[in-house]
Amino acid sequence: MSPGAVDYDGRQVRQVAIDSRGLTIGRGGVSAGGPYLDLAPIAGTEAVAGVQLQVYRDDFQQWVIEDAGGNGLTSIDGTVLTLERSMPWQADRIQVGPAVFRWNCIADNVGG
Repeated sequence: MSPGAVDYDGRQVRQVAIDSRGLTIGRGGVSAGGPYLDLAPIAGTEAVAGVQLQVYRDDFQQWVIEDAGGNGLTSIDGTVLTLERSMPWQADRIQVGPAVFRWNCIADNVGG
């Protein structure tokens, strides 16, 4: 992930493990249903929405990345998502404004 660390659960991190609660990525917002990754410490994220991107498992237990910002600031391997969903593949490059993440599936223990 680059550039630098982001705020997650009250601490600065460079890696985030996503569990069954999923993950919401944004700037200065909150997530009612699960963990929230705040991009506010990263310069250039001023246009990122409070809820820009959501990562969750669908009804078939497949990981889904869904743009919620609708502002063109979310992309997967260079393809811009605008209020669209995508299913990430190993090593996909996920970009939210200037923040770049690499999707890596380390373990896939559904319900465990």
